[in-house]
Amino acid sequence: MTHATLRLARLALTISALLPGARAQELVPAGTINAAGKRDAVFIVQDEPGIARFAEQVRRQFFASSRTVTDAAAAETELKGSDLIVYGTPANAWLAAHADRLPFRFHDGVIEIEGREFRGEHLRVICAIRNPQDLEHHAVIYAAEKAADVVGINGVFHGPTEWLVADGNSTLASGSFGASRSLAKEQQRADLEFLRVTIAEVHPATAAAIPADLTAALAKATAALAVPHTRAELWQLLQPVLLSLHDAHSSLAPPQSGTALALPLVWLADGLHVRADRGELRAGDKVLAIGGKDEAALLAALSAVVAAENAHWLKAHGESLLSDLGVLQALGLASAAPVRVRIDRDGATSEVAVPLAGREPPRHAERWVRFDLDPAHDLAVFTLDSCVVDQTYRDTLDELFTAVAEKGIGRIAVDLRQNGGGNSQVLDEFLRYVDVDGYLSFGGEVRMSAAVKAQRGASAAFAGSSASARRRNVRRSTPPPFHGQLSVLVGKHTFSSGNWFAVVVQDNKLGKVVGEPTGNAPSSFGDILSFTLPQSGLSFTLSYKKWLRPDPRRDPADTLTPDVLVPVTRQDLRTGSDPVLEYLRQQH
Repeated sequence: MTHATLRLARLALTISALLPGARAQELVPAGTINAAGKRDAVFIVQDEPGIARFAEQVRRQFFASSRTVTDAAAAETELKGSDLIVYGTPANAWLAAHADRLPFRFHDGVIEIEGREFRGEHLRVICAIRNPQDLEHHAVIYAAEKAADVVGINGVFHGPTEWLVADGNSTLASGSFGASRSLAKEQQRADLEFLRVTIAEVHPATAAAIPADLTAALAKATAALAVPHTRAELWQLLQPVLLSLHDAHSSLAPPQSGTALALPLVWLADGLHVRADRGELRAGDKVLAIGGKDEAALLAALSAVVAAENAHWLKAHGESLLSDLGVLQALGLASAAPVRVRIDRDGATSEVAVPLAGREPPRHAERWVRFDLDPAHDLAVFTLDSCVVDQTYRDTLDELFTAVAEKGIGRIAVDLRQNGGGNSQVLDEFLRYVDVDGYLSFGGEVRMSAAVKAQRGASAAFAGSSASARRRNVRRSTPPPFHGQLSVLVGKHTFSSGNWFAVVVQDNKLGKVVGEPTGNAPSSFGDILSFTLPQSGLSFTLSYKKWLRPDPRRDPADTLTPDVLVPVTRQDLRTGSDPVLEYLRQQH
């Protein structure tokens, strides 16, 4: 972060301190959990053997440059100038010292947060707050009522929201702090200036000059901030500034209420539908309107707040956003639950009053990387839901290709239909098992800044640009290299490094891409940094790289179009069939 950016943050905090009631809830909001978790944060760990062992495993794997202090030492130490990651129960001395300022309370099998109570046998909370001793820095709290429940807490999916409550591994709710909290004009303008300066310093689109679309969006936002607004309203007013970059990776996180409707949605080739049975709703019901707004109106509302490079990603995000009551309220689609939803079922139209979602039984979560063998169809399906290069991934790859070789299977399909990205090196590791001498990879531009060095460290990639270059494939010696047919399965949720995998395969003609169009452009911005607006606590991401696909002759394109288009329809949802896999089986 530059000196100019730091001055803006300090100015914003000074303004906050002068405003009425600013001290009442000064630790939240502090942005999303993802934005608050810094790589060099100080670990504050309760002096309990199980908690200490688990926290040390997390630190070594993800925060190797961090140091650890015990909770007792932290309670007696000034931790100004540091971001924090805290593990413990209410008995943690540091948590106890700041208990009256924390946004949650444990008592007798109950946790209170954001005016709501949650009950459970194994209650856990994860949230982002400001460092109580230094409001310019942040802390991520991993807490549970019992010490045994702190162990393994990172296994609960978390990050995009500001808080989360779980009972064991079952998430009860997640959301944002104080979406209805009002911000004064001075606060709003400080946040807008912080946003403007950060975009100008970090994003590749502003390296040469400020684009006209961005200038216009900043001017419009400035004019709109002449009166106070809530956090939710400010999100709507500032998000168009980021949308002007035409980059699905650069976005302001919505202040979600954590209040979900019993409305499981899925956007299919033939429209918006109910994904699973809930209350009066049945899987396959076609959604004609929510809160009186038809599908076209819903898409128009989403397009004003969702960073997307194509309509497919807009719909992918819409599936979750339209089931969050806070988002519906912010978009003017509903004021309270139940929410009116008009549906079509077998040609008959009806209106259902959809209530808030109750607690659902824990679902068996499949591993993020896995494979199934189908010798009868000479097919192995390798499912990769996240791009993570770790020992689990490497071991699963080895098991897959060993089994394929032993059984003489000639076709492998890599299923990326739920893959939202991560580490693009998953492709390089995969191709080491394939009979390919080399391949063209992505080229691109890297924009360096103080923020890149602060968040990525000295090992961050150097600034500059490069064209697509041929990469030598360092093949594994065992098992024997796979020389059969390769397919990659994609859809609207295939994004970022998931999209990268499919693009390299298609551009190099290494196999067939099958399914539906992907969620972002083959050549696009990417590799994000995380920031938090100092006044509203709204978090945002910014790309600092611009990627160029291996075969730029195929541009311009706002999506990766499959070689074989296989749409998923309402009938498939009703019958529980998978038309993409059915297509592959029929090719045998």
